[in-house]
Amino acid sequence: MKYTFLSLLLMALSTFSIKASTIGYTNGTISRTSVFRMGSTTKQGQAIRLSKEKLQMLKGKSISAVNIAVGSRNTTGNTAHVFIATSLDGTPIAEGDLSLTKALQWLTYTLDTPYVITGEETELYIGYTAEIVTTYNMLSADFDADIPGCNYAYKDGEWTDTYGIGAGCANITAEIADAPSFCDIIMARNNLDGYYTAGKDYTFSAKIKNFGTKAVTSFNTDMDIDGKTIAMKVEGVNIQPGASYSITLPELSTTTSGNTPITISVNNVNDTDDDIDMSDNAYSENIFFYPADMERNMLVEGFTGQACSNCPAGHSIMNNAISKYAEIPAVVVEHHSGYYPDMFTMAEDMDYLFDLRSSHHGEPRHKSAHWRSCPCNRLHICHQCAEPHHLCQRQQAIRIDEDGKLILRGYTRGDPHTDHQATYRTAGSTEHLQRVPDPGQHIRISG
Repeated sequence: MKYTFLSLLLMALSTFSIKASTIGYTNGTISRTSVFRMGSTTKQGQAIRLSKEKLQMLKGKSISAVNIAVGSRNTTGNTAHVFIATSLDGTPIAEGDLSLTKALQWLTYTLDTPYVITGEETELYIGYTAEIVTTYNMLSADFDADIPGCNYAYKDGEWTDTYGIGAGCANITAEIADAPSFCDIIMARNNLDGYYTAGKDYTFSAKIKNFGTKAVTSFNTDMDIDGKTIAMKVEGVNIQPGASYSITLPELSTTTSGNTPITISVNNVNDTDDDIDMSDNAYSENIFFYPADMERNMLVEGFTGQACSNCPAGHSIMNNAISKYAEIPAVVVEHHSGYYPDMFTMAEDMDYLFDLRSSHHGEPRHKSAHWRSCPCNRLHICHQCAEPHHLCQRQQAIRIDEDGKLILRGYTRGDPHTDHQATYRTAGSTEHLQRVPDPGQHIRISG
């Protein structure tokens, strides 16, 4: 049986005739800087997953509405297809289209007939999909704590868990009519990467998320390592629904080198067994401890060139950073790559040319091979689209001959953004051009 959504715009909770609780993983943060897309296809989507344990607690309660926030409303038809399903690849048990009148704010949908949770569902997914051109970032998340098995996005023809990409939790919630008040702590993804030596003491932190509908004021934390448990009680906190909290753990050490399993768990929430789902209260990871006598070196890779005017200041900053770790020998390698080639540039240097600003998936956005066909060997980070382009496609492609003409090199493919305004200077005068001219075209300027 299918249920149909009535599309309501920006509906407030006060319009419900019965008391409703908002259920979701997000902390509610909506921002232009917290939007992204997954994969290379025009189809985009997000969904949250409610586990069997959570559904059993909500047995007999009704989902009366769904709230979503999107990063862009420029979808096909300016709509999103909202759904409730027991499987992301299965037939929805409730679905409908919503007109996206606004981006970056909550939009509320109400079901014509509320969906009653039976408690027999293994899992339940609540989400949306839409078609949108690849230049827009539609997906919206709080970019807070990553939690496993709870948030999904549509990527290149399939749904994928977004745990680990740093986007946090999807801005999707459900309105549950007359839901009980409950606590539910979820252990979030914790970054325990680092250089650790056996025999030394280290302090770690762990992050938790409150999925429940009431605040968490106390809990116990256990940390298991080397067959022993280090216990700690946390009191006097006020973790509101949807909020995350960072725990500073007790110091730990091990005398054993190599991979060492560590498990961090939370229990005794609010001094009772108040947590309705203990299945997601633990986080486990292997930490590598180096032998106590291990010698460590620091490798520093720089990118420079003889004609680089900003490099001396950069070298000074780098040297100051290295000096803070004087106890660790530093090996410095300079790649003469990314600026004008000089007498020290090797062909291999181009293999190290990256735009190191990471994407939402944690990988470098562009590799040098993408640009290797061009001999100018220079990249420029565009101020409008924040993507790298070869300078030969912009100002650096222009050369002035002895007659005062601007000449474009023949291998240039033109400005990648025809609506950009480029500025060219010669002999004290400036010409503003709406786009870079075609290869071989001459433009006379004054000066």
